[in-house]
Amino acid sequence: MKTGTKQRKTHARDAFKPFVEQFFKQTFGKLGNKQLSEGLTRFYVEEIHNLLHPPISADDFDLAFVDAGNDLGIDFIHRDDQTVLVLQSKYLGEGKSVTLKDIQHFQTVFDRLRDDRFTKNPRLAEAVADIDFDQDRFVLKFITLGTITGQARDQADTEPRFPSAALADRVEFHFLDGDRLTDELRNAKALASGIPGDCELVAAGRRGSRTPIIELDVGPYPSCVIVVASEQLVQLYRRYRDSLFTLNIRNYLGNTATNKLLTASLRDEPSHFYYYNNGIACLAEKLEVKDDRVIAKGLQVINGAQTLRALAKAASRQQGRRPTQDALILLRITQAATQYGAEGRFRDSIIRFNNTQNVIKASDFRSNDPIHADLKRRFDEHRWRSKKVVYLPKRTDPASHRGATTIPVEELAKAIYAFLWDPTHFSARTSFLFDESEMGGYRWVFGDGIQVWTTIPDAEFRLRSAIWWLSVAFGEQLRLDKPGAADNLEKASLERKWIPLFVARLVLERSYEGDGYLDELRKTYKGDWEFGVASVGVWFKKLYEAAKGILVYKYKEAASQPGFVHRNWMRGSDTISSLQNFVRTAPITTVKREGSS
Repeated sequence: MKTGTKQRKTHARDAFKPFVEQFFKQTFGKLGNKQLSEGLTRFYVEEIHNLLHPPISADDFDLAFVDAGNDLGIDFIHRDDQTVLVLQSKYLGEGKSVTLKDIQHFQTVFDRLRDDRFTKNPRLAEAVADIDFDQDRFVLKFITLGTITGQARDQADTEPRFPSAALADRVEFHFLDGDRLTDELRNAKALASGIPGDCELVAAGRRGSRTPIIELDVGPYPSCVIVVASEQLVQLYRRYRDSLFTLNIRNYLGNTATNKLLTASLRDEPSHFYYYNNGIACLAEKLEVKDDRVIAKGLQVINGAQTLRALAKAASRQQGRRPTQDALILLRITQAATQYGAEGRFRDSIIRFNNTQNVIKASDFRSNDPIHADLKRRFDEHRWRSKKVVYLPKRTDPASHRGATTIPVEELAKAIYAFLWDPTHFSARTSFLFDESEMGGYRWVFGDGIQVWTTIPDAEFRLRSAIWWLSVAFGEQLRLDKPGAADNLEKASLERKWIPLFVARLVLERSYEGDGYLDELRKTYKGDWEFGVASVGVWFKKLYEAAKGILVYKYKEAASQPGFVHRNWMRGSDTISSLQNFVRTAPITTVKREGSS
């Protein structure tokens, strides 16, 4: 940046206003408090959470949004792979403050969730029924654009009381006011950018007697090991924040208990921190060792984000001399610049093998697989409704794709598996879709069932692309149909698009007496059709109506039986068998594309 220029930084309140106006299609001044609070929840999920974690789709958001009577002080609750995200949003105007009572109420949410004497609204009750309070991990966030100061901030920084000590080790509470929400927003958007230029790291010790640097240059990838004062890393983190972790597949998937131990060791025994910690692994585009220091270009932390954040947190909480000034840490840096060819594969292997902790989700490992680069290339060749199509195999700043139609990897995987196999296996465990073992779905979604493709065969790409655009149309039509549902049972049956998509495949198999529909479907892979218009659009609308009618009929039939439970029906293998048998034997209307054989 040139001297004299000033770059305007993103502020959460400034970013929130256009976001909520666009969502509700109203000017900001006409929005009520309920809309503003819902908008704040959506803003956090879409603009921050989805950049740092496996994204929550619009459909899943609607299911997780429980703000209504008897919500027990919760606006949003979403469970995936044994992690439960709980959000409470409180919109406040500029200069307004959160009260002590607001903080205390949120900190006691477990008392209400686990007590049957508190009435839960139906959507909250469904969500809580899926939670395993003895095993799941909980991340609870109180979100406001106001301020949290004085007694309220003191209370927010106080360890809350938990129903059990075992639960305490699996819970994180975060209280984000306007300033802290701004920090998270900036961190999320920085994640896609990486850090520019050179970074200098000086070995620990006094000048003239610094700790030696071990330099390894025995192969094509130069590497070095250096011990540095932790304070250097704290300053680096404060400057670049999460731009340091662009390649770190774990990123925010930290463990509260581990963080507490790290912080405790820094506070109580900073001189022993080096012995207690495994160190930090990094990659760099270019690496140069000069006497007592290392010059690294494009430095990226690939394992150790949790350690680095714990260091920064400990430094910010201490007065006077910080414990990070006495703590040393081991740093390993390897030069691997290129994303492609042998060096790219080597770099991906380093990232993968440096992240083998059990808490890592299977989906985190998959984003660098060659198949996703190939899918990105194939989708880049297309336009949809005059917009560029961008396939997203990993989290990225949505601003960088503004104006484009995006295809998130998890949503694509769900659509493919739901249509070709079944819609229940991934309902509460997204990682199933990225599990490459024989028990997982990864090799079926992105391979031939035996192995994962490196490059996708043309016929298979066309099939998967066609399924994706069909799922988009089904989702859009469901959102239009749900508000006008004939009754609550019909509305409940249309919860998500995955079951209608699965039923549509069953109807096609019945209509074409086998898999003859596949060639017809592949012809639609560009998505250059309009729902209900012309040959393809009319075909798909009839298919949607047939699938919807079957689903509503079977759901109401099941709901009339004693002991019916909505969530069990939506996720049960018996439901799949029942739908298969019905479509196979019932006198349903077949649906073929006009002119097809």
